[in-house]
Formats: sequence, structure tokens, C-alpha cells
Amino acid sequence: MIESAISALNNREKALIFWIIVIVIFLLTKAGGRRSILSLIKIFFSWTIFRIFLLMTFYLSLIIAGLYKIHFWDFSATKDTLFWFTGTALVMFVNYNNAYKDHFFRNSVLGSITVAVFIEFLINLYVFNIFVELLLLPILVIITGMIVLAEIKKEPEIELTKKFLQWLLAIIGIAFLLHAIISAIEHFSTFATLRNLRDFILYSLLTVLFLPFIYLLAVYSLYESIFLRVDRAAKSDQEIARFLRRKIFRLCLLNLKTLNDCSKTIIAHLWTLRTKEEAMLLMQKYQANQLSLPE
Repeated sequence: MIESAISALNNREKALIFWIIVIVIFLLTKAGGRRSILSLIKIFFSWTIFRIFLLMTFYLSLIIAGLYKIHFWDFSATKDTLFWFTGTALVMFVNYNNAYKDHFFRNSVLGSITVAVFIEFLINLYVFNIFVELLLLPILVIITGMIVLAEIKKEPEIELTKKFLQWLLAIIGIAFLLHAIISAIEHFSTFATLRNLRDFILYSLLTVLFLPFIYLLAVYSLYESIFLRVDRAAKSDQEIARFLRRKIFRLCLLNLKTLNDCSKTIIAHLWTLRTKEEAMLLMQKYQANQLSLPE
């Protein structure tokens, strides 16, 4: 079973896994590295994060089951699904707090169907031999890291170096693309297959189908934050807290934009409330657009 799983990986994926294992082993040999890994494990298995991760896994399992039911997904797509899950899905999960920002979901959908996605798919479809991939991966990571560092420091004396590294990265990217295009033309009969089309569509489809979970997660997280601050502001007066929670929920429901606006505007006035009547007046002013952020 392990042999079949390894054989399903291409050389680039094998190189990536190899370097990840090397880095993990290196970190485990260092006291600071062991503490960092242990801290990450503790954070992941904290109930707050782990329960959301379980819900995410369950939701994605339902998506996969649905795609399997309509014969769009089969076990040959397991590798691509796992790579999408450990890449795109986890990045979206970590950044779910950005969901309330304007055009977040539109940009996420459009970002999953751009030409760049096809180019990335094509480049990952045709890879070099294992020794080239093992050599190229750390080189690309080092070059990218140096560019990011130069962007952060913004020092004039390293601007020329940054431009050189950007050009070098672009040249390597073009070489990857040319290699993939030539390979696709030479092996067009094996490139233009329904399975490759399915694998290409699968990335975008999983991303789009995952967005409702991210939306609901952002709504839940924002409600949790608002209600926590409501309870703190109300202190021992549970009647005021219950009233505000009900009114905020009825007003916002699942509208993330309204909920975010409510969290900024209403919450800023909570600490001035003393009675239920003041809480009622606060909500009336908000609904009448007569409430603004305090100076």
C-alpha cells in the first residue's frame, strides 16, 4: 500500500516530501526546534482549533462523497485531493478571518479559474527527474526567501540584488513552463485525456465548494467574538446580555458584512450601557443608522 502511494507521486512531490522530512528531522535534533514542533502540536490539538478542523474534514468528506456519487471523483484523485487539502484548504482555513473583506469570495472564485492555475497545473504535470527536482526545490526556496527578505528591508543597496533574483526566478519559471509545453506537445495523446481535465477542474471545484464552509466559519467566529464582548460589557446583568445577543442575531443573521459592521459599531458603545432601556435605545439608533464609532 505504501509502495503504491509512493508510485502515485511525481518526482516534484517526492522531492517536496523528502525535504520536508529532512527539515523535520533537523528541527528534532535541536532543542528549540523540538519545542517549536511541540508548541505547534499543542496548538493544533487545542479543542478550539481541533473541533473546527474536524468539522472542516467532515464537510470536505461530504463534498468528496457527493462528487463520488456523481462519478466525478474516484480514488485515482486521492493524491490531488490531499495536496489541495494540505495546501489551498489549509491556507483558506488559516485566513478565514479575511472573509468579511470586500470581494474576498469573488476573488477566491476568480483566483481558482485563472490562466495561472492552468499554467501551474501544466508545470506540475510534467516534471524533471528526481535529482533535478531535489536540487531545484531548495534553490527556489532560497531565492524566494531572499526576495521576500529584500521586500521587507527595502534597503536601496540590495535593490539591484532583488531585481536580479526576480529575473532569475522568472527565467527558471519560464524554463519550467517551456519544459511542460514541449512535453505536452510530444505526449499530446496522454495529455489530452478526460482524467487530466478532471484533475484540472477538481482544484477549482473543491475551492469553490469549500467557500461556504469558510463563510459560515467566519460568521460563527465573529458571533463568538461579539457575544463574548457583550457578556463582558454586561457583566453580571444577564438580561441585558441576552437582549443584545437576540437583537444582534435577528439583525445580522448570516449576513457577514452586516455582522462585521455591527461588531465595529455596536460593540464600541457597549461599555456605556447600564440598563436594558439603554441597550434598546442603542439598537434602535443602530437600525436607524444614527450610530457612529465613538471618537
